[in-house]
Amino acid sequence: LYARWVNQGDGDRILVASAEARMGTELKAALKIDPNYSAALELLGLAQLSDDAVKPALANLQRASTLRPRNSRYYLNLARAYEAAGNLDGARNLILYARGGGDAAVYTEADKLLKELGKQKQRQHEWAALGPRADPTAKHSKYDNLQEAIAEDEKAEAKARNPEPPQDTG
Repeated sequence: LYARWVNQGDGDRILVASAEARMGTELKAALKIDPNYSAALELLGLAQLSDDAVKPALANLQRASTLRPRNSRYYLNLARAYEAAGNLDGARNLILYARGGGDAAVYTEADKLLKELGKQKQRQHEWAALGPRADPTAKHSKYDNLQEAIAEDEKAEAKARNPEPPQDTG
């Protein structure tokens, strides 16, 4: 309850900055008491996701959705974790599943996420089609290839230490 209060009363999304640092202790204490407390697992997963800790967030959200298989909100949040992990197809499938859950608020949010995911997937296909290309406007520096730059600097230092004797022009 304290963790939810810190999150300004919202259990569906994270509203505070550095959420895991501010709520993690209480949520982990609640999970020590009851390891199957799905609401705490979900809130901890969302907090970790907001702090870019994708792997533990994914694990916690998967566990929460396993404990509450009929809660479509859990699947929607799990889809967000899949998206953050780069699994766009898995995220899309979970969003579609959550959208069919019967909750009107989740349906609206899932629809919005599905559109954003479609745009992201389209950009991913465009980037893949372009492939890696060098920027023609980029200015090159001697530090682009560090090994060559070090070798040039060493040659310059060696010349400075051992100057060539002046040529005899006589």
